Amino acid sequence: MDSITLRFPKCFSQKDLFLFLDRNRNYRIECYNKKKSQNFIIMMPAGGFTGFRNAKVTQQLMNWTEQNNLGICFDSSTGFTLPDEDILSPDASWVSNEKWNMIPEALQRRFAPVCPDFIIEIRSESDKLSKLQEKMKKWLKNGCRLGFLLDFDEGKAFIYRENRKVEEVDLMKNSCLSGENVLPDFTLETRKLLKIVHL
Repeated sequence: MDSITLRFPKCFSQKDLFLFLDRNRNYRIECYNKKKSQNFIIMMPAGGFTGFRNAKVTQQLMNWTEQNNLGICFDSSTGFTLPDEDILSPDASWVSNEKWNMIPEALQRRFAPVCPDFIIEIRSESDKLSKLQEKMKKWLKNGCRLGFLLDFDEGKAFIYRENRKVEEVDLMKNSCLSGENVLPDFTLETRKLLKIVHL
């Protein structure tokens, strides 16, 4: 099943928006702001394969983060308020210490007003590739420097970089993705996540 969209003709205040999303924390909800309305995208829970892959990807990113101490790693339950005021949640993300430390603690506790420097999105069976590709473009427009869109079932990855064309990677031939200059010496290993026989 695909996601569900709820449309509200009136915009929530920041306080009420946080309360609404906080009280529905069992759901993964993203908020897209229009001029005089708000659309809430309620995404279905991840299946076993997607959940396992998401956990392993986040684990790799967290391991690198703890070794380098250059920023903060977040999992898929984290929402960020982007410069265009939409609230989105990537499957895994990283924010540099420089960016994070500029945010008051009260705002860090909510949907922090920052766009991650690096994000990962993982396509599940219910996701339409075109929608995820549009979401990746939105991340870049709001200040993300590097992003991976992973489509394990098709064996592909799409690399999004600032001011550059999207690069498509065959994961059967390239089992490692580099964090480049955004995440120095970070390598995401994907080969073991292409086919999952036992969870």
